[in-house]
Amino acid sequence: MVRNTIALLASFTVMLGVWILYTSSPRMPELCVGIAVAILGVIGRAIVRASGFAVFRPRLLWVSLAALEPWYVVIGAGRLTINLARAILHKRSLARFHAVPFDTGGDDPESSARRTLVTAYLTIPPDSVVVGIDRKHHELLLHEIQPSSVPLTARLLGAKP
Repeated sequence: MVRNTIALLASFTVMLGVWILYTSSPRMPELCVGIAVAILGVIGRAIVRASGFAVFRPRLLWVSLAALEPWYVVIGAGRLTINLARAILHKRSLARFHAVPFDTGGDDPESSARRTLVTAYLTIPPDSVVVGIDRKHHELLLHEIQPSSVPLTARLLGAKP
């Protein structure tokens, strides 16, 4: 009980902090709205957690891969710029859909975390998006603006080069 209360208070504090950073304003009306939004967020978190619907247990290494995302965003922006130049010059697009072999895992919380994180990490850069994960065929369907190798983040999360 005490652990859940601490987790809810921590969630509330983080959500309120994010709201304050988002609004960049310490004025009372924004703070009141932030408190209301943080309370709704905590209630939503408690409901989802109690239902067992979205069980998520990532490893610290997987979460730390987020530090590589700014680099992938810069590279992706460069690829997007090159593709835009190709379009302006009426050259054929290099964009493609392709299936990447991926260890999809099972229904356990760690596998769910890996699938969620690989989807987020490959979709954040502006040059790619994960369309879906086929658990039956153990593949990740990826759309890329320009063909490239499988990123390190995806390989560490179970994608095969």
